[in-house]
Amino acid sequence: MPGRKAFWDFMVKSVVGVEKNLFCSHLVKQSDKYDVAYLFKLVSDFLIRESFQTIGKRVEEFFRINPFNNEDIFLYISRVRDSVKKIERSDHVARSVGESVQIPKFFILWKILGALPS
Repeated sequence: MPGRKAFWDFMVKSVVGVEKNLFCSHLVKQSDKYDVAYLFKLVSDFLIRESFQTIGKRVEEFFRINPFNNEDIFLYISRVRDSVKKIERSDHVARSVGESVQIPKFFILWKILGALPS
């Protein structure tokens, strides 16, 4: 158990900081003492959590999608749909403030038709 305690102390110092509290220091209080696996999970979940910024970037990426040179229209449609799925998977973040994030079907159709040769 001394190894686990030493590793726990190392993790706590890394998360909390030595001289001042760092931005993840509140996570140590949520974890059981010496449960390094759970503390690691809390920190990982906190760091990869989606935010309104990441959703905004995904929406911008959707509107910037253009077909590549000599790209098959069906591959382009797949990329458009994948972009929409990424945005809609983030809907839980918007719902946390009573909103919803969905790309209207009109915009999807507009992107696809805009890629067809005139």
